[in-house]
Amino acid sequence: MRIIILSALVVLSSACATHQDSSSGTSVAKSPGGNALVGENLLQPMPMPGGPWISYSREQGGVSQQMWTASEGADVFRSSIYLGASETSVELAKATDDQAGAQKCESFGSSNASPRLENGYRTILWISSCQLSDGSERHLLNKVISGKEALYHFARSWTERPSPEQLKTWKNYMATVKLCDTAIEGEKACD
Repeated sequence: MRIIILSALVVLSSACATHQDSSSGTSVAKSPGGNALVGENLLQPMPMPGGPWISYSREQGGVSQQMWTASEGADVFRSSIYLGASETSVELAKATDDQAGAQKCESFGSSNASPRLENGYRTILWISSCQLSDGSERHLLNKVISGKEALYHFARSWTERPSPEQLKTWKNYMATVKLCDTAIEGEKACD
């Protein structure tokens, strides 16, 4: 079941349903059905770089998705919450995403990445590139966080190779997207 859920990372145009806290400019994760995850909070600062962004969301099974598009759909940011997939390692999520990309793309590449801890949660950040059989390209900056209640996947994609400045901007933004837990104290606690 984990493989099926994780395969959706590439197949779905996915993202998480969020609620914007207008006072802080930060989105907080919601589970399918609109209920906040108990204690676990996704902090996703808004606004995102670039834009203006148009937001779409949907829920299907245990997956809550949000997708933002700009530049007439050429620029996309997706965030996905996979409820019940918290036991999936970030390494397995990356490997599954890479395997799906290698199967779907005419030519596929993915950077090496090592997991690290952010706020006490395991995360991984990597870049992948795909050339489809029609010659079109997708370049993605991916981040996965393994929470205690869900697995979170974020992907910023471009139709052309991003400039070093664009990558730096989005890596800095991805560094601000994190989890914290209001139900505990210590390294996973919300400040």
